[in-house]
Amino acid sequence: MSDIVPTSLIDAVLERRGWQKVEAGDRASLWAKPEAAGSPEMYVPHGLRQGGFEWADIARRVAEVAGVTATAIETEIEMGRYDVVRVRVPETRGGTVPLEAGSTLVAATRGMLRAAATTARRPQQRIKSYSKLGDEVVRSARLAHTERGSMIFPVLLLLDEPPEDKTEPLDGFDTITPESDQRRVTRTLAEALSLYNRTVIQKAVEPKAVDMGPLIAAGGSREMFRQVQHVLRDPELGVLDVGFAWAAVEQPRGQAVERVGISSDAIDLVDRTVQLLSKMEPRPRSIVTGPIYTISHATDGPVHIAIQTAGLNGHLQKVELTVSADRRSDLHKWMDAGITVTASGRIQTQPGMPARLLDVDGPVPLDETIFQGE
Repeated sequence: MSDIVPTSLIDAVLERRGWQKVEAGDRASLWAKPEAAGSPEMYVPHGLRQGGFEWADIARRVAEVAGVTATAIETEIEMGRYDVVRVRVPETRGGTVPLEAGSTLVAATRGMLRAAATTARRPQQRIKSYSKLGDEVVRSARLAHTERGSMIFPVLLLLDEPPEDKTEPLDGFDTITPESDQRRVTRTLAEALSLYNRTVIQKAVEPKAVDMGPLIAAGGSREMFRQVQHVLRDPELGVLDVGFAWAAVEQPRGQAVERVGISSDAIDLVDRTVQLLSKMEPRPRSIVTGPIYTISHATDGPVHIAIQTAGLNGHLQKVELTVSADRRSDLHKWMDAGITVTASGRIQTQPGMPARLLDVDGPVPLDETIFQGE
């Protein structure tokens, strides 16, 4: 029997494709795309059965408007709950790769994900003990079929359903849905590699200890970059080429990373980074990194925000901090865009109360924390 496709998944793919829900009914919803030629409309049944006639018809109609194949739309719906990390072998002989090189690439990918799953919960330059909860996310990842062309190994992470929010919004209090555990891992890996690539590799900047703060805040660690070393030193690979595809059910907010490439020409810089992260003394102040997901304030008073980050027990939680009123506009802009922010300070915890960050430095968008030691 064919599977029933969740209505939320169909809705997410249609919204990503620019369709708008015009009317919601008990058994079907009316969708339209006014800006497309002919202003197409269609009814989409709730509980659509994958592989059935209605499934094929809707995929065909969406594909015609988008200018792609119906198969592409069907695949997009099927993969709508998965984040995908694609690692690529740049060149193959006869569509194959030496077993040793393929094994290195898959093992390094797992190692990078495992490091990201730990630093997504608590940024740290050297991982002494991997997060058990982070390891659960990595264990749930699946390795899919390789893709044609340059050999690609897709790693799939199935996103949890977002928690249902039954609370009524209060005046002066804005909130968004927190990201899932799986998305936080994927985002941490993507942002750490992208920040490092842009600020060190592409600029050929000799990394210095003073410059490591933003990289650590983004989730970079010695263990993550040791895996980059393994890939770059393999003579059959010579490049780390990682692509990211983001699940439709949890739309990436802000500028999502799509691809990061680091070649073996940069191996000396990577070696130096690993050495620095191995020898540096850890920073005494705590680093909080994540999206803002609540903002509250009085008319003229300070702004109270909560950042989704990790607690001391490894569970994702909110950390509250207070910011001056003159930053209210920026904070709302960052939350609405889903921009990852970072702040540092002293963590204060009390039983039964959310953690608070005191003596705050920040928050600032993670993307603006560039390396200064050039």
